[in-house]
Amino acid sequence: MAPANGQLGMPMMRRFPAAPAQLPGEMPDLLRRLADLWAQDTARPRPSPSVLEHWDSLIARWSDDPSLPLLVRKPANNRGAVLVNGAGRKTIPTDNSLGQWAFALAVLGDTPSLDWVREQLAADTIPMAMILTATERANGHHRCTLNRCANPNAAGWKVAHIINVGLASSIALEQMPEARLREHFVRLMSPGNMFVVPSRYAGLGELPEFCDELQKVLRR
Repeated sequence: MAPANGQLGMPMMRRFPAAPAQLPGEMPDLLRRLADLWAQDTARPRPSPSVLEHWDSLIARWSDDPSLPLLVRKPANNRGAVLVNGAGRKTIPTDNSLGQWAFALAVLGDTPSLDWVREQLAADTIPMAMILTATERANGHHRCTLNRCANPNAAGWKVAHIINVGLASSIALEQMPEARLREHFVRLMSPGNMFVVPSRYAGLGELPEFCDELQKVLRR
C-alpha cells in the first residue's frame, strides 16, 4: 500500500512480467498472412527472376575473386576504409547503403558485369555509407554516399533482409576468417535476400514470422 502522501516507500526488487516466446493466439498466423499478401502484391518493387539469377552469379564471382574487396556491414567509425586480412584480401566496412544500392539496381533491371564493378570501385561510385562522419571522410578511401545513387529510402521504402546478415563478433575484421566474411558478403549483397516495405511500416521487416513467410513465398 502506497504512503498517504502518494510517494512510494523503500524500493523493492519486483519482477516484471516475462515476454512470451511468440505472440499469442492467432497473431503469428495473421502476420504470415500479411506477408503472403505483401509478397504477391503488385505494389511491391522486386527484381525479375532473370535479373536475380544474374546478380546471384555476379556476387558469387565477386566473392571468389581475391582481387576484389569484400564489403562488410560491420563499421566502427571506419566506413569506406580499406582493411587487409592475413591472406591479403581487402575488406571494406560499410552500412546498409550497399544492400540498398544492389537492390535498387536489380529492381531497375541492371545486370552489371564484374569489370563494371571494378570500374565503379575505382571511380568511387559505390555507396559505402548513408552519411560519413568527419573521421570517415578524412580517412576513408571510398567516400561515396547513398544520396548519389538510386535510393529506396528516399522513395519511401525500407529495405530489409530476409535472412539476417548481422556479423556479431568481437574479432577484428582483419582477423576474421575469410570464409565467414564471404558468407556475410553474399547475404548482404544478394537482392534475392531482400524485400521492401513502406518506410512507415519499417518494423515489419524485423518480424520473424513476416520474414519467414516471405522467404517461403519468394522461393517457391
